[in-house]
Amino acid sequence: MKPARTLASLLAVVGCAANPAFGLDPGTTSTANVTDGTTDLDLSSGTDVTTSTTSNGATTTGLIVTTTSDDTTADATTGEFLGPHSCGEARVMGMATSGLQKIATPAGTVEVWCEQEVADGGWMLVGRSAKEGTATGFGWGDDFGAAAQFDSPYSLDAITLALPMTQILIGVHEGGNRPVKTIYALTVPGDFLTAYPAVSAPISTTFTVAGSCSPPDGPDMLSYAGFTDLNDRFRLRDLAGLESDSYGLLADGFHTHYDNCHQGGDLNAQQGVVFVR
Repeated sequence: MKPARTLASLLAVVGCAANPAFGLDPGTTSTANVTDGTTDLDLSSGTDVTTSTTSNGATTTGLIVTTTSDDTTADATTGEFLGPHSCGEARVMGMATSGLQKIATPAGTVEVWCEQEVADGGWMLVGRSAKEGTATGFGWGDDFGAAAQFDSPYSLDAITLALPMTQILIGVHEGGNRPVKTIYALTVPGDFLTAYPAVSAPISTTFTVAGSCSPPDGPDMLSYAGFTDLNDRFRLRDLAGLESDSYGLLADGFHTHYDNCHQGGDLNAQQGVVFVR
């Protein structure tokens, strides 16, 4: 899940859903919220709870929360940025609502978008499609666009930033950076970014976070990821081989071929976001 050096502190402060996709003790329960302005999803019970406020009491404009935690702290001697190294650390340090945040990475300090209100938070945005997007240079190893430019495609270049990750969160957005419906959590190998540049990575667990589509083993088109060197998509597929296909999240939205739940996950032709933690 998180970097090894912060795992203990994260688990002490931020509980994950009691589901195999989150790899925690089944006895651990917590409430994680998917906010659409009217409804929060309680992952500990799997039921919708109607409410008149957003999760964590956050104030929203539409579907976008722009809270940014204090990111200006630096070492007085070295000038080194002393802020969080991940969105999980930002949550532990007090970032309770989703928004822009500066993160320290091996490649330097970057501004990212952290999702802190879905599936227990700690998710960093690495890809976002936009209507009529036609970008190449869009994928796991590409730096394209900006997290704050909601109306254009965006990819963070997770490979260069050496982001530690074992989980991917994908979902449908309706403008902005927040997944608001049809959301899945996927478990991938810890060396996913670097060990699968031109081969498939099996997705070991798929968990429906929000939405009515919940096949026992996940939708077919969420069976394999990988091919992280591709620069035109975040690949998602039902087959291991590439076969010159063009499936996954592209700059203009999800391409899953199937307009159904069991095969396509109700994602095809929708605008999407990809997060990691």
